[in-house]
Amino acid sequence: MTVSSNTQHERTILQDWLAAAIPDAGGLTVTALSEAKGGGWSARILFAAISYTSAGTAMERRLVVRFLPDYLLFLGTTLENQWRFCEAMGRHSAIPVPGIIGVENDTGVLGQAFYVMEQVPGQVASQSPNYNQEGWIVDLPVPERGRLWQNALETLAELHRLDWRNGFEFLDQPQYGKPGLDQLLNWLVAWRDWAAKGRALPVVDAAVDYLLKERPANPTVSVLWGDPTPSNVLWNDDLSVSGIIDFESVTLGPPEADLGWWLYMNNLLSEGYRIKRLEGLPSAEESIAIYEKALGRKVSDMAYYDILAAVRMAIITVRSVDLHISRGHIAADNNSITNNPVAAYIAAKLGLPIPEIGADFHAFTANIFPMGDEE
Repeated sequence: MTVSSNTQHERTILQDWLAAAIPDAGGLTVTALSEAKGGGWSARILFAAISYTSAGTAMERRLVVRFLPDYLLFLGTTLENQWRFCEAMGRHSAIPVPGIIGVENDTGVLGQAFYVMEQVPGQVASQSPNYNQEGWIVDLPVPERGRLWQNALETLAELHRLDWRNGFEFLDQPQYGKPGLDQLLNWLVAWRDWAAKGRALPVVDAAVDYLLKERPANPTVSVLWGDPTPSNVLWNDDLSVSGIIDFESVTLGPPEADLGWWLYMNNLLSEGYRIKRLEGLPSAEESIAIYEKALGRKVSDMAYYDILAAVRMAIITVRSVDLHISRGHIAADNNSITNNPVAAYIAAKLGLPIPEIGADFHAFTANIFPMGDEE
């Protein structure tokens, strides 16, 4: 494999950094360094393999370097919340998350702030190529596909049973109100305003108004993963969950908000892309039943939390469109911030005029992971 001069430079710097970060690591060498490939909007990630000796024993480890993006999708994203979440999970939960090696906030080291964590073994459900069409899940016997999803949903429920007041207090953002749905919605409004930059987003604005007016009464407060999707779950060969990853949007709120995101993303990656859902994967109704059994109570207002999930994705889309405009990938007057399938989905659910989706959106999606023929 040919190593670029930039990658070789990063390898040298990272090698010195890790040698200082890992106690008693003699002769530490970064034996491999590669950049994660794939679509979507995630932060830059490097995979590193290292070897060293410790107390006379030869050691080999696989690590992940996750950077704080210089362009944020979520309002208020910090590295601190991500690594503190991993550390809190390690202390207070049996759910496997990556162990943290160290954190670097000096952007002069590798150009961006970053933290280094253990690489969790296992396989994820790929978005590109789509897990409904090809890959290791397609190769599974049909009954085992359902068991795969059940294990993930049971892990999500286990997370939601944690007491946020026992080690997760750092997720409280009192500037947005009291912990729970109020805080989550007030942050959502601030995020919408930040992303909109004074522009009207007719469908998103109407949906935010709906969410504020129709908020459920007395929702519970839990630790929220923020991005529970099959692509952020790792499974062992026996289909048990080997770990969960990607904590850019960890927060507090009702468990239904996380469940709604899981259901929304699964729908988006099948029906939303005009792709047939893979046989054996539980339906939304079946998924809810699995989750409820694991959580120990019924969930409520899932239609509301479906809109909340879609609004989140719509705001992510606004930020992503602006990013590609700023980089000259698409024209400055590209209308995808308002005319996109997520906005159309919300409009159909709320009885609003449905925006027209055309060439602008397809020009936008050509710059990210393949989105199919969404209309």
